[in-house]
Parts: sequence; structure tokens; C-alpha cells
Amino acid sequence: MKTNQKVWKGLEELENSPEFEKQKHNEFPEKLPAVEEVSNDLESMKAPRRDFLKMMGFSLTAATVASCQMPVKKVIPYLEKPGNVTPGVPNFYATTYAQAGEYASILVKNREGRPIKVEGNELSNVTMGATTARIQASVLSLYDSTRLKNPIVDGQPTTIEESDKVVQAALAGLNGGKLAIVTPSLMSPSTKLLVEGVIEKYGNAVHVNYDSLSASGMIEANQACFDKAALASYAFHKADVIVSVAADFLGEWYNAGEISKQYAKGRKVTDGKMSKHYQFEGTFSMTGTNADTRVVIQPSAEGAYVVALYNAVAKLAGVSVISGPVASDKAIDKAAKDLWNAKGNSLVVAGSNDKNVQTVVNGLNYILGNYGSTLDINTTASYKQAKDSDFINLIHDMNKGNVAGVIFYGVNPVYNHPMAKQVKTGIEKLQFSAAIAERLDETAELTKFVSADRFFLESWNDAEPKTGYYSLTQPVIQPLFEGSRQGQDTLLAWSGDTRTYDDMLKANWSSNILKGTDWDTVLHDGVYESTPLIMATE
Repeated sequence: MKTNQKVWKGLEELENSPEFEKQKHNEFPEKLPAVEEVSNDLESMKAPRRDFLKMMGFSLTAATVASCQMPVKKVIPYLEKPGNVTPGVPNFYATTYAQAGEYASILVKNREGRPIKVEGNELSNVTMGATTARIQASVLSLYDSTRLKNPIVDGQPTTIEESDKVVQAALAGLNGGKLAIVTPSLMSPSTKLLVEGVIEKYGNAVHVNYDSLSASGMIEANQACFDKAALASYAFHKADVIVSVAADFLGEWYNAGEISKQYAKGRKVTDGKMSKHYQFEGTFSMTGTNADTRVVIQPSAEGAYVVALYNAVAKLAGVSVISGPVASDKAIDKAAKDLWNAKGNSLVVAGSNDKNVQTVVNGLNYILGNYGSTLDINTTASYKQAKDSDFINLIHDMNKGNVAGVIFYGVNPVYNHPMAKQVKTGIEKLQFSAAIAERLDETAELTKFVSADRFFLESWNDAEPKTGYYSLTQPVIQPLFEGSRQGQDTLLAWSGDTRTYDDMLKANWSSNILKGTDWDTVLHDGVYESTPLIMATE
């Protein structure tokens, strides 16, 4: 719609007098006062203060008026308003954040179909409404202009249909050669089922978990001690005494949002007491700032301090000590006595990624009777599942020519693996290389085929962060880029499967997960929890 609105600057313009016509083309309608004496020396020129202020005031006003001329915007009402959208009134959708070993069931605030804020879902007994700064900021990445908008084949953008044809032909050309699918630790049971199906179809294929910040030492120690290659679940709020050796559990160690919630509950004064916290560390961490007793140690001495702590507790328990490098520190003896006095309600953790150190920590918690109280090995956590040796073996096989093709899904080892140079040379030797990524990162740049993955707020998915504890991921916005596609759908298409991932996910839940609960109820709540959990605070 065009507007015929006309605005006059004053009565002179409205009346269009001869004086106005004469002056309207001049920048300054009134004659400006002359300076007392014209000079080429600007600093020596003088003008009355009043005239100077008049000139400056006019300039400021003119600039302001010129810069505030906004284009006319037309507001068009809905012809048929969507039933779930009311302008100015936000909607909230339950979904899941599960990336890079960090998990939270969340609520996403939407205005007119656009996510603007993330909050924790208090219906989850795993995270209990907790989030972290990274999770809060995740909504910003949705609007990142550097995200991939189309598939790429040999460095050139293309369509999804053309990309699928070329990739399927390239995969068929492997002729039985070994194919590896590299992913971060998969918390999603439906995605695991999908990957297993792809591997079964190709026959000579393997799935390799890769975590840039791995917990391989803990996983391998638990496998050796309990025959469970997984992480245990913790209940920090039930521990009267906590001893940490370089484990930044409020920072980057182990799903900080969940543990922070537990830790804060235990640190509240209840019935005149609160948990006591010892921190032995070499660098100043978020966790160390909250400790009652913080002892600075050399990073190379972490193992020695764990052995010393074990032996101090073993003497109090009357069991055999172990050999190894031992540190001497009065704080160790004090911590050991407090642990022994709180046996059954204590907790020892370590940040080392060394299997041997974590095995000693397991022994400490066993002597103290913490399993089943503050520590649960039966309800395992799936935040991190990768063993470092698996990906290192793949690097060696790539460089030896024992692998024909690799699909990198949501990982960037060329950037964040210690053997990045070997990863790069290995990719260059592959017959087939592909990446499913949100951005053209360092690894994707080296591959022949790149599929533009969608953001988690645009996708369907699920998660099982703890044994028997599930949550759903649902799209809370229409995909921003038509050329993008959810990674799971890409794997299905490349393997020749005509199903969509959301149909596969719903079928898996209906057959294997839901037990007497309606799908719509779970979608509304965001979580489905079927077993007791020692972490629950209530």
C-alpha cells in the first residue's frame, strides 16, 4: 500500500512564500554570523560563543533527523492464524541438548516460531532443571551465518539429490573395502540402531566413537573392575566428604550441569552440617574455588597423590596397601580420616585419563563402601563412551591403506586430536571420504563429500543419558536452510533406506521403549524415566 502523507517543516513551506522559495536550496536558511577576522590559522579564528552553540545545535539536530528516517513497514494480520501462535505470547517446547558429552533436558522459549531462550526442564530427575553456560548459549549457534547451507561435492555446492547419487555410486565403488563411521559418543538409542543397520548392510564396516575430551581411562578402569565399559553415575549431594584429585567436576569433567545441581544441594547447611570438600589440583579450577581445603600439586604428581590417599585409607580399613609413587602431605592424612569417618557417604574422584589411576580410585570407593550410595555402576552414564585406542587404531589403518572409506559425522579430529597430522594424511589416502557437519570445519574441508547437517533445534532425536532414563529432541523451528538435512536422514539415504529418521525414531520408541505411556505425553514432558536413580535429590 502506498501512502500520500506529506509533511511540512514549517508554515513557510506550507504557504510556499517567495522568501522560502529563495532560501530553500541553501543549506543554512539564515545568514551565519561571520567570524571577527578571516584567517588561514584555524586555531586563531574567533566566533561568539552563542553563535558557536547555535551552529553545533543545528548540526546535531539535522544529523539526528536525517538518520531517523525509517522505511515504512506494513503489518499484515494472519488470514488464518496458526492455533499455537499468538503474537507477543511465547510458546515453550521440551527438547534435549546432547552434544560433546554434555546433556540436559531443556525447555525452549519460542516467539512467533523462533527460539530465543533455553531453560532447564525440572521434570528430569537426571539434570533436575540444571543447565550450563554452553547450553544457555546454544540457541545463538542456530542463527550462525557460517553454517553450511548446501551439500558439497569436490568443493562445489550442489543439491541434496545430486549429492546422494554421487555418494551412493562412490560407496558402491568400494567393492567391499572397509568403511568406518566415526561419530561422537552417541547418547541416542535410535541413532545407535540406525548406525548398526548401516554397518550390517555394508558388511565390512565399523563404528568408531571419538570424543575430543575423552573419559577413556575411567571407561577402561570400569571395564577391568566391573566388566562394564561405561561411566558410573554419581550422587554428590549424598556425600558428606568429597575428595577430588584434579577433577574439575563443576567445570569440564563430567556433565557439569548435573553435578553442579547435586553439589549445591550437599553444600547447603542442613541440621547444622554440610558436605566437606578437599581439592588437590595443579591448576586453578572452578571446582577448586569452592573447596574447603585446596592443595596445590604438580600435574605429574596426580597418580602419586591417589596412591597415597588409597594407602592412608587402606591402613585405617586394615587392608593391604599398594606400591607405586607415593606423595607425602599432611592434607592426605586428614582427608583419609574424614573419608573413613564418613564411609558409605563419601566420594573420591580423579580427573586423570589414566586407566591405572582410575582403577585405584575405584578401589578407594570400594573400600569406603560408596558403591550403591554415592556411586552407582549399575545405572551407567552414556555421556562419553569412546576409547582412545579405537580411534588411534583407525588412524594407523587409514595411513596403512587398510581402510577404503570414512564418514565423519559430527566430529573434527583434524582440529582437536593430538595426532591431527596423521589424521590429515590418512584422509588424503582414502578412496572415499565424507563428512556430515553443520559447518565446513577443518575435517570437512579435506573430504570429497560434505552433507549440511541441521542444528539440534531443527531436528528429531532422542537420548538415554542414564540407563533407563530417556528424553526426546523435537524440532522447535522450521529448518533455516533448505539444502540442509538431518545427519541421520543422510545416513539412511546414503545406505539406500527410504525411511525418514523421525518415522524410525517413533517406531523404535513404540516397540522398544514406551511401556504404557502415550507418545504425546512424553513429547509434552520431554522425558520418560522408568527406573529408580540414586541421583534424585528428593
